[in-house]
Amino acid sequence: MNVRALIFDFRVYLQPQPVRMFLLGFSSGLPLLLILGTLSFWLREAGVDLKTIGFFSWIGLVYGFKWVWAPAVDRLRIPVLGRLLGRRRSWLLLSQTGVIAALAGMAVSDPLHHLQGIMVFALMCAFFSATQDIALDAYRIESADSNLQAVLAAMYQTGYRLAMIWAGAGTLALAAWSAGGETGYFPHAWEFAYLGMAASMCVGVLTVLFVKEPEAPVRPVEAVSRSWPERFAINVVAPFRDFFVRFGPSHKVRSAEAGNAFDSVSRALLTKRPASDFAGICGVEVKGASYEVENVMADGDATVVSVKRCKPWAS
Repeated sequence: MNVRALIFDFRVYLQPQPVRMFLLGFSSGLPLLLILGTLSFWLREAGVDLKTIGFFSWIGLVYGFKWVWAPAVDRLRIPVLGRLLGRRRSWLLLSQTGVIAALAGMAVSDPLHHLQGIMVFALMCAFFSATQDIALDAYRIESADSNLQAVLAAMYQTGYRLAMIWAGAGTLALAAWSAGGETGYFPHAWEFAYLGMAASMCVGVLTVLFVKEPEAPVRPVEAVSRSWPERFAINVVAPFRDFFVRFGPSHKVRSAEAGNAFDSVSRALLTKRPASDFAGICGVEVKGASYEVENVMADGDATVVSVKRCKPWAS
C-alpha cells in the first residue's frame, strides 16, 4: 500500500467543509442519549420506578415522526432570524438553542420533585433535536457538490458517534466528579452534568455562527411573492398531497371518464376536470397505454394535459 497516496486521500477529511460537518454532527448526536439511556440511568439513581422509566422511552418516537414537520423546516423561512442568517442556518441555530434550553431545564429539575417537568423538557429536547437533524440534512446536501457528499456523511457520522459517547460516559463522569466520588444520589451532581452537556451544544452554535449559508435553490418569483397561507399550502400541504397522489389509488387518470377526449397526434388529453385535479399527478392511462404528464393548461372550462409515452404502470 502506498502510504503517501493514503495520506493524500485522507487530506480530503481535513478540508473546511468536512470539518464543519464533523462539528455539526457532534451537536446533532449529543441530545439522543441524554433523553434516553443517560436519562434512564439518572431516573433509576433517583429511585424512580421501572414502569415510569419505561414510559419515558416513548419520547424517542419523536424522531420517528419528524417527517411531519420536515416540509415546513425545509421550505419556510424564519421571519427575523432567516434574514440575518439564511434559511438553513437560522433553523439550525433555533433548534440548537431549543436543545440547550431543554437540557438546562432538565438539569434544574429534580426527578424526585419535578418528574413531570423532566418529561416536558425531554419532549422539548427531542423535538428540537429532530428539527436540527432535518435542517442539518438540508444544509449538508446544499453546502457541497455530490462528489463530496460521501465525505460529509462520514464526518457527520463520526461527530455523531463521538457525541453519543460523550453524552453517555461523559455525563456519568461529570456527575461522579461533581459528587466527589461518594455513593448515593446527589441532585446537584446531575444538575452539573446536564448543564455541562448543554454547554457542549455550543460547539454546534459557534459552528453555525461562523459558517456560510449555502446557496439557496432558485425559486420562481411568484413563489416568493405569495401570501403566508398560500406559501404554507405550497410548502407544507403540497408535498404530502403530491406523495399520496403519486403513490395512492388516484395516480391514474383514465380517458374513459365522462368528458375526456384524447388526441393521439398531438398527444394531448382534453378533459372537463379542473387543472387543480392534476397537481402532482405523474401519468394518465389511455386505452391501456400509459403516458407521462408533461404540462397541464387550463383552456376555458376544459383542461389540456400534454403527455408523452412511457412504460406501462405497474399493476
